Amino acid sequence: MPRIGMHTVFVARENIFFLREWLEYHARLGVSDFFLYDNSRSSGRNGSTPITNKYGFEFAALTRGYSNDAVAEEIDRIVAGVDARCELIPWSPMDDNGRVVYGQIESVIDCMDRARGCDWIGFFDIDEFVFSPSGEHLKTLLSEANNYDGVSLLQKKFEDRFLNIGKPVAEITRCIEGLDTSRWAPKMFLKKDALDKETAQNIHRLPVHGETFTFDPERLRFNHYNVNRTMLAWARDFYNDSSLDLNADDDSLCRSGIGGMG
Repeated sequence: MPRIGMHTVFVARENIFFLREWLEYHARLGVSDFFLYDNSRSSGRNGSTPITNKYGFEFAALTRGYSNDAVAEEIDRIVAGVDARCELIPWSPMDDNGRVVYGQIESVIDCMDRARGCDWIGFFDIDEFVFSPSGEHLKTLLSEANNYDGVSLLQKKFEDRFLNIGKPVAEITRCIEGLDTSRWAPKMFLKKDALDKETAQNIHRLPVHGETFTFDPERLRFNHYNVNRTMLAWARDFYNDSSLDLNADDDSLCRSGIGGMG
């Protein structure tokens, strides 16, 4: 069976209350190696700032009473408590003006060099949970795609985790049902050494030397917990559908027994 790694770039204060669940969930799913790029010194991107995310949620308010050292110590404790190999990587690349930037593609390239012991590496954010609605094991599904250099997963949209503070993310059930997300920001697993580093520009369409395969989302997808007022306005414009809304409940991840904090 393949050895699976997972990469993410994150800001500690934005994700401190979500990181443990995300790590434990994916470790249960079969991920054995995590590459955690701590971009906490970033000046922000796509409308985000050092204290708010791109949707305007003031995440820094959640940790207002914690010093930077206390936040870093808590991240260390979370990482140390996970039953998997976790590499915490300080990530503060700078632009030509000396500003710390996100550097996501550069971190992907760096990760491919670090993850030599992995057969597949997934590239996901901490508000994204890989899930098989059909109940198939992740390692089995990736083994099935062994003739490909990369696989794409489509997303299913769920209510924003910041609208559910205090609840495990895996227990958020409000979602958009019946939405075709084939044109909307897929995420990928790549085989080691498969990335075409010279042409890599977009996390959603990482180029590989061979062929890629898109999974049927009824077999393998990722649940994306980021639907809020701002996201809905963008999606209604993108789909030209003013009625688009959180229209259903999907508790299949909860019922799978994989989620939760136990």
